[in-house]
Amino acid sequence: SSSERSSSSVVVGNSSKTKASGTTIDSRGLRQQQQPVGAVALEWISLRKAVQCSCTLPVDSALRKFHCWSCGGVFCGRCLDRQLALPGHLSGRSVTVCRGCFKALTKTNSIEYDNNT
Repeated sequence: SSSERSSSSVVVGNSSKTKASGTTIDSRGLRQQQQPVGAVALEWISLRKAVQCSCTLPVDSALRKFHCWSCGGVFCGRCLDRQLALPGHLSGRSVTVCRGCFKALTKTNSIEYDNNT
């Protein structure tokens, strides 16, 4: 429930996901609505609740946190160093994505990517 999520901290990043009847349930037990590959994330994890990046580096007030535009996860700047133009982004410009999303999206060759970062 949303009240449970608002009172707890979360570890963020790429987590294993299990598909279940039109939704995705990640390893933290959070339900996520499925979206088209390459689309902008529908739900973003709160920057205030994120305590650790997927690389296990703690993200706190001393370390800046960033959102992946594709999955909505929160990452440290080191892990969020790729850019892609996502079809759901209105400006059409490249936006930051995590390494996991970058790998998955460029593997499908479904969108163009900016490899200058």
